[in-house]
Amino acid sequence: MADRWVKQGLTPGLGPYVDWHLGPGEPYYRVPPGDLGDWSPIIVQLAATAREEIVKRANKRARELGYRVPVIMEPELRGPATVGYAVLLAKDEFFKALAHKGSGDLRKAIPRVVLGRSLAKGTRVDKPSLAAPKLKAVPPDKRTVVVGVIDDSIAFAQERFRNAAGKTRVEYAWVQGGLAAGGKGGRVDYGRDYSKSEIDRLLAKATFAGGIDEDEFYRLAGMADFSRPGQGSVAHRAAHGTHVMDLACGEDPRSVPEGDDERPIVSVQLPSLASADTSGASLEPYVLHAIDYILDRADRIAQARGCGRLPVVINFSYGFIAGPHNGTSVIEAAIDAIVKQRCAAGQDLRVVLPAGNSNLTRCHALVGFDRKGATQEVRWQVQPDDKTSSFVEIWLPERLPGEEASRLSITVTPPGGPESPPLEEVSGAGFAFKRGGDTVCKVVYREEPAPAPPGRPP
Repeated sequence: MADRWVKQGLTPGLGPYVDWHLGPGEPYYRVPPGDLGDWSPIIVQLAATAREEIVKRANKRARELGYRVPVIMEPELRGPATVGYAVLLAKDEFFKALAHKGSGDLRKAIPRVVLGRSLAKGTRVDKPSLAAPKLKAVPPDKRTVVVGVIDDSIAFAQERFRNAAGKTRVEYAWVQGGLAAGGKGGRVDYGRDYSKSEIDRLLAKATFAGGIDEDEFYRLAGMADFSRPGQGSVAHRAAHGTHVMDLACGEDPRSVPEGDDERPIVSVQLPSLASADTSGASLEPYVLHAIDYILDRADRIAQARGCGRLPVVINFSYGFIAGPHNGTSVIEAAIDAIVKQRCAAGQDLRVVLPAGNSNLTRCHALVGFDRKGATQEVRWQVQPDDKTSSFVEIWLPERLPGEEASRLSITVTPPGGPESPPLEEVSGAGFAFKRGGDTVCKVVYREEPAPAPPGRPP
């Protein structure tokens, strides 16, 4: 069968990434094969009229549509659903329902969806047992700030995160790709989290002749299990997340007396399988879920200290290659909404993001046209042994009043294959490249809902 381009646009109700990953790109999305399970974290934008319905605890519609609401997203713990974004755990049935011809009401309730990398195969997705923290109307100690760190490879047993008595300063640590899920009586929907008392108990078990064997600690914690995919990152010689957390809140243990910790730590280690996607797109739901986890645990720290909400600073040192980079992507808008909501209630929250990641890796280009009919060629080189999906996004400036319907068109020429037909600015339009019986490439145009820029052909 000859290589050919066929007309194939976006599935209604699905964005380009979801359309690809759960369509022709599924064999590449499920790499390594057999390592990923049925559940995928997603970020959904929620219409104001649907927020409570989508995230409430007793949600019959969730069972029918194939999604779960993480416990800390529920109004009983998070409060009224005033933030227009939430993380859900979804199965393929949810996306099929969203793409169904009769799903107009559902699309209005959930106008935007961001798909995360699926949880590792065998990860249990459970409903944790968790009560809402009860805070007192007592001002917190002005010296105290909860430090949240979201990263990969966080070796939280390191001495820089302990006090003078050898006890941990980490109040909570969530390993999202961890060995055990929440289960009955657990505290997280997937992965494994550790409380301060559990970490101290593991430190004691890993202490020999007055010294702590960190390798033994991570073995006991289930974090250095190389029999599971994507595990063991803390067993490497160097760890990015450990370095970042040390910069953010590491201390000489001798300078922190027991019981006088002004910088309690809440860490979240992202799944290694998700961070392997260098675009950063499949990390976004994990990151937003991590922020909600840190805020929830910060409230539990305040509850234990008998005071009101504590100030929180969250550091997330990952660069996102994908997206418009103008503050309007779903993850940017969601973080902005959470910060504004928290600060509007008089509770300080800061989220520290990186600047400059991927700056020198030749991942971006700015293309301009000086006259009508001008053309520009962009070469795209993908490593031949890369078995994962690769993407290019072309973002267009906002359409000005009176501009013509289609300002440009693009064509794609695959290696050894014919050039595609021209794709113009027609919402949902697209072409797929067939090699034999397989779809190996797709180019589509989508108008992003406001306030995002209007075009993105990936």
